[in-house]
Amino acid sequence: LAAAAAADSDGRTFLTAAAAGYTLVGRLSAPFGPMQPRGWMSAGWWGPGAGAAIAARLRGLDAVGTGNAV
Repeated sequence: LAAAAAADSDGRTFLTAAAAGYTLVGRLSAPFGPMQPRGWMSAGWWGPGAGAAIAARLRGLDAVGTGNAV
């Protein structure tokens, strides 16, 4: 939410960016399967990259800028 406020984004833009971040988490974590039974929380592994992708989308970065942010 702080990144959305800093980018002066509306609710629709924030929700679109958040959906992109959740999609990234799913795609990154899918090859590894469930991590919690192994003692790891997937949000700890994939959350920072997803947060960076959300912020990059809110800032209007292109694909290269988003990749650099992640």
